[in-house]
Amino acid sequence: MGKEFDERSVQGTDKCDLLIVDDEPNFRLGLEGYFKQKMAGIKIKLAEDGKQAYKSVSKFRPCVVKH
Repeated sequence: MGKEFDERSVQGTDKCDLLIVDDEPNFRLGLEGYFKQKMAGIKIKLAEDGKQAYKSVSKFRPCVVKH
């Protein structure tokens, strides 16, 4: 498992986009809700697998990828 999210690491940035990658739809939606609540105005994209994530990254350019 990766490092825990520390919102201080992205606070104060002009723009921070987040890509959430997980094959479990409820988990993706739960994380999306959590981050929207913690970081107003954050742009979030969801992907269900690596292939979809790869396609999203080339267009979306997130500063954080959570899997």
